[in-house]
Amino acid sequence: MKYHLKHHEAFESGLQRVMRALLVQASREAATNDTVESRIHVVRKQLKRARAIHKLARPALDQARYRREQAWFRDRGRSLSQARDVDVLVEGYSKRAIKAQEAETSRGHEEIGRASCRERV
Repeated sequence: MKYHLKHHEAFESGLQRVMRALLVQASREAATNDTVESRIHVVRKQLKRARAIHKLARPALDQARYRREQAWFRDRGRSLSQARDVDVLVEGYSKRAIKAQEAETSRGHEEIGRASCRERV
């Protein structure tokens, strides 16, 4: 979706409208995704877009405000990144645990097979 400032609106109100639209779109897109990973990805992508637009507006903003708002975007992205990292670690651990369990089960079946062969001999 393209975002632009309207000819008749003030820069400040146009910037706020565009930023709000980006965040609303992120929320809507996230709601339509099935997995946590895809939801996090969508929201982080939109936050990056919003932050980039915000950087373009830097010359028109008070420096204290600019830093405060950039920090807000950065911190939201980082918190989502941490959530994504935890989710990836849990998924990786689960896969390894399943593989270890399958390997253990396989070894158990082999030992049972060997024991039954010994009994026959």
